[in-house]
Amino acid sequence: MTMTIALGTWPLFLFRRKDLKNLSFIFKTHNKICQIFGIDIEIIDKENLLIHNSCVIISNHQSSLDLLALAKIWPDNCTIIAKKELRFMIPIEFFSNKTRIMFINRTQTDKSKMLIDELARNMKKNHIKIWVFPEGTRNNSPNFLPFKKGAFHLAIKAQVPICPVVISSYRPFYSKEAKRFEKGKITMICLPPIMTTSKTQEGVNDLIHDIKSAMENTFRINSHDLNLKKNL
Repeated sequence: MTMTIALGTWPLFLFRRKDLKNLSFIFKTHNKICQIFGIDIEIIDKENLLIHNSCVIISNHQSSLDLLALAKIWPDNCTIIAKKELRFMIPIEFFSNKTRIMFINRTQTDKSKMLIDELARNMKKNHIKIWVFPEGTRNNSPNFLPFKKGAFHLAIKAQVPICPVVISSYRPFYSKEAKRFEKGKITMICLPPIMTTSKTQEGVNDLIHDIKSAMENTFRINSHDLNLKKNL
């Protein structure tokens, strides 16, 4: 469904210039999918994403359903960093040229560092927000995968806040293994921003540990609450 809608918007982008607003437009089309499938999305403390002109937003990554959640909360002047392998998927290649989606090759450390330096300069100059999935791949288990360090190095380099967003578990209404997809609810919790002005690259491991722990605790508590409501 998401690919079908995306392909249907191609003609609208043929004559549009590169702009972050194009990404916001794409996500707006995905809001209709929530209505079709009866998915309710609740956002808690969204103002935590809006109080800073520039920031690095990080969130857990469970499945393609994340696109529906992002569509509901996507802030203005924001782009996303994805692994380079996704660039060769249709229609991502086309849209990346129109929306300024950033791709990173995690196997080439030197080029990744150069990209981080460039992004840090652009963030400060153009007041850009960048969304990253630090787990690096999809993960639908209760425990988060180890976080990649790139998003945190970027935030420290640019001296901008890190804004963690926790997306609740889809298990109460969705299971790929059981081929089950029902009406349900997604809760997104925007945790308070973590300032990086006093952080250094040497302390990135401690920073990652603290943020990851806070996000995991929030995920478990929220998922437990959703399961209780489903069983009532």
